[in-house]
Amino acid sequence: MRSKNSKGLGVDRTQPFHNQTHYHAIPKRSLTPLSNKKRRQFDRNMLPNPREYYAGVLLKFRLRNNNNATALCPFHSDKNPSFSVEFKQGLFFCFSCGASGGDLIDFYRLMTGTSFTKAINYFEAWTYE
Repeated sequence: MRSKNSKGLGVDRTQPFHNQTHYHAIPKRSLTPLSNKKRRQFDRNMLPNPREYYAGVLLKFRLRNNNNATALCPFHSDKNPSFSVEFKQGLFFCFSCGASGGDLIDFYRLMTGTSFTKAINYFEAWTYE
């Protein structure tokens, strides 16, 4: 029997909404506390020195002053150095093709076409808590 206040399509209020066997058919997973798992986080301080990294990777690497250098751009065929690097943050910019980025991770990602996580794995810049 339907009650007077029900808005359903002939559903009796005394009937359960879910079949008990169906509702409990999903096994419960055991949850592990977060304190047992080690979480990894990106640590920018573990990245290599930009001056040493770019000097090892780029061709015709020339220091302009203590903070900047020029080199041949690795993203296009270049005869004259048009690739500029800033060492404090690792910024780079090519005046010919317009390739630019904010740090060593961006440079590595552009060179190899990998994801952020794979770039961090390459530099081994993870800390574990």
